[in-house]
Amino acid sequence: MGTYLSKEAITWARMQLEKLSKDQIALLYFLIFARCPKVDRTIPAKREKFESEFYKYFGVPIKGGGVASFNPFDGKWRTPNYINSTVYGRLLVGSHRWTEGSEAFFTRTPSSSGWPAEFSLTDEGFDNLLYRNQPPLPT
Repeated sequence: MGTYLSKEAITWARMQLEKLSKDQIALLYFLIFARCPKVDRTIPAKREKFESEFYKYFGVPIKGGGVASFNPFDGKWRTPNYINSTVYGRLLVGSHRWTEGSEAFFTRTPSSSGWPAEFSLTDEGFDNLLYRNQPPLPT
């Protein structure tokens, strides 16, 4: 028999997450990239590994099939095609402020678009998140 969290425990956890600033969502990406540092969208097996890990943190099954994305930090649903339009479309092709500029959290290799791409957290990137007290400046 499996062990499950109570509704009260889940509600408490969500309330705690909602107290954190929105940029703290990067903490979940740290966990994802720790398990799947190399992302290759062009190879189905590697893409599936990354997406499976991504959906552990952001995925919610949709009645009738499929998976939707939910941000536990701000308690909001993402666009229906979030992983493609935002995750792959911005963050993973190196055009997002989380991977470029002096405020970056992650190091992306290669630094611009292209597959495969490897993501890592550096001490400097961790400090950028730790000491941030406002949203990243637009790039």
